[in-house]
Amino acid sequence: MGLDCYLQKDLGLEDDGRTWKSEELWYGRKTNALHGWMQRRSGIDAGDFNCERLYLDAQALDDLEKDCALGSVLPTNGFFFGSPEEREYIQGYTEEFIKTGREALAAGDKIYYFSWW
Repeated sequence: MGLDCYLQKDLGLEDDGRTWKSEELWYGRKTNALHGWMQRRSGIDAGDFNCERLYLDAQALDDLEKDCALGSVLPTNGFFFGSPEEREYIQGYTEEFIKTGREALAAGDKIYYFSWW
């Protein structure tokens, strides 16, 4: 068990109208700083921010990039979240997440952050 974080491309609902289709664009294992940033952005209580879709636009990715550069994407504690992360590690996976997200948005895709812990 642990914190699994994803950047997903929204493909809509299956024909049955109940099953969600998506495509994984990025995966992070125990990337708790990114998760904490997304949870705060969502406005959902930390204990309830699990298996929620947080849709992202260009402004969200710009804000994440800015906060990462300022050093305000910080490790987040949680039972399944892993150990504290070094700034260089946070910056590396956050930059990859942003790059992937921007490429998807440029292609006209609807994207969202999703986590499961």
